[in-house]
Amino acid sequence: MLQMLNAGSATTTLTCDTAGIISPAVHMAVSNQVTTALKILTEQFTAPYHMHIGNVWDMDYMKFDFGNMTDSTCPTCKTKDYPEINRTESSR
Repeated sequence: MLQMLNAGSATTTLTCDTAGIISPAVHMAVSNQVTTALKILTEQFTAPYHMHIGNVWDMDYMKFDFGNMTDSTCPTCKTKDYPEINRTESSR
């Protein structure tokens, strides 16, 4: 079925293997996602304002904090209101 859906495409879909992503990198990303899911399910989650960056090959793991990167004139930054989420295609 997937081959039929991709038959008209001139590009090849990359997998972790073909893109050169080694298994431990996938495990690292999945462990972060599962931990976040468990925090949400147990109501112990507060939304982080950072992005995790991991390089398993070099054993380097960082957090890039963007919590202070707000715009005082932005309604989303000030009020945490997300108008684009409820916007319909006809109102664009």
